[in-house]
Amino acid sequence: LTPDKVDDVLALHSRLERFTVMVDHADQVTALLARTELLRTPLRVVLGVDCGYHRDGCDPHDPASVALVRTLCDAAAVRFDGLYTHGGHSYGAASSAEIVAVGEAERDVTTRFAESLRASGIEVPTVGVGSTPTRS
Repeated sequence: LTPDKVDDVLALHSRLERFTVMVDHADQVTALLARTELLRTPLRVVLGVDCGYHRDGCDPHDPASVALVRTLCDAAAVRFDGLYTHGGHSYGAASSAEIVAVGEAERDVTTRFAESLRASGIEVPTVGVGSTPTRS
């Protein structure tokens, strides 16, 4: 989510019965929360998690990622709806074993982060993982 897309997100949220947006950086959350005064109902937000591709997703080992989740949880205009990851690097895998390894990393990184959030008192309603190669 880039800041110039926030108005599009808010418009979709107002028109659809259920809409969820993914963020993975504090700048995105700041931009989103700056415009939420227009919302009639809380916007569902999932946090993208980096599972090894290092192209997008927050670092699940960085305390700043936990702080980002807390910011979402504390904001009345949004609803933290969970975690999601996509192992985009699985598309470049040279073997089935490499695809399995990426799939296991998707699962393990994201579920461990969810477990650590839950242990600190944060509700994590959903955990989503998968790319076409790792879930096929």
